[in-house]
Amino acid sequence: MSQDHQEQAVLEHLEEVLAQERAKKAASTGGSRFPTMVVGLATGKSAPRVEELTVLRELRVDFENMAANGIDIRTEIMTQGWKSYFDRLSGQVYDKLVKELWKHADCDDYQVVSHILGRRIVITERSIAQLLGMDQVKAKRFQSVDNKMSGIRKTVNKELFGNWQLKKTEYKASDLYANLRVWFKIILTCINPRPLTSSSDYICTTQKVMLYFIKKKLSLWLSFFFFTYLKYCLRKSRTTSFEKKAVIYYIPFGKLLSDIFVESGLVKDLTDAGCTEDLTTTSGDALNGKNLKKLKMVKTVKVSHSDESLEDIIQQRIPVDDYPLWTMQDDRTAILHYLNMMIEEGYEVDVEEFFRTLPEGPRDEDLPSRKQKRDDSETESDEKPKKKKTKATTKAIATHLV
Repeated sequence: MSQDHQEQAVLEHLEEVLAQERAKKAASTGGSRFPTMVVGLATGKSAPRVEELTVLRELRVDFENMAANGIDIRTEIMTQGWKSYFDRLSGQVYDKLVKELWKHADCDDYQVVSHILGRRIVITERSIAQLLGMDQVKAKRFQSVDNKMSGIRKTVNKELFGNWQLKKTEYKASDLYANLRVWFKIILTCINPRPLTSSSDYICTTQKVMLYFIKKKLSLWLSFFFFTYLKYCLRKSRTTSFEKKAVIYYIPFGKLLSDIFVESGLVKDLTDAGCTEDLTTTSGDALNGKNLKKLKMVKTVKVSHSDESLEDIIQQRIPVDDYPLWTMQDDRTAILHYLNMMIEEGYEVDVEEFFRTLPEGPRDEDLPSRKQKRDDSETESDEKPKKKKTKATTKAIATHLV
């Protein structure tokens, strides 16, 4: 089989895996798109308490400094369209708010929902994309890749590892080509974050395929991987899921979640209310030429990194105009599921008005880098709905489900 045919076989396999997982989810829930949510922190002897959880802060990657020291991956960043994401990694991380969100978070296939000091936070795959201003044109999604597939060994491993052999099946991260070792570090600290003290040389098959896509300049839909991994970690932090696996003691995406707090208006509301004790800030560490030396990729650091003060770092922000909770481009059933949750909690919701004022939002095939502004009167999350359960509202939900 030619190289091109092998690559096509890998891509087709990934599409098939994703389709099978969707079908499996539907079958496991009796056709329902919204399985029972995983609720609250884990309980039991092995369950972590909130104060025991570690917030993982994404590294601030200095691509310019790494390039000056001989490892230039700026082309891959631009090809993937990820510059806007990495530009956002400087700024505040609100550890206390992140832990508060995690403590009360629920999730299903389409959304992560939580409450922070009485404020509802909803995170979806699309809302992450809107926050980051990302374009998903021709971008790929995949998860749970089969390591035994021959295309993985013959096509993927061959492109990634300097000590590749046809019959060899086990590889370490330290066997990766130089640029890919940097990318693996970025994956472990920014895309699939986990504590670096835990099996730092282990590389799973899904991460191999991500590296393969990056090397081949095949676009990855980054917000899908963020959202999927966020749900995975949330479920793994509960004893009600993954019963045969250990409960994790960390929370990923400290900076991404903090960005959501800022752009959704939560931080401003807390500041205005004088709740500053919950707004202590910190920031992630830097990834630059010094790390290249630690990874033994360069012998000496030719150009030193210009260190910024913590105060300067946490003051940096890239605002998003009218960051929305939902748009008309979101899955309608997911929106109605959210509204139904509001009704069940006793809020009065005018469904017709809610849909009438939804912003149009970006198209799947053409997500803009900046968001269009809309009137304050059209912002769904400006005011909390009044608590009052009504039969008429429930009937309106049923009308939109038809």
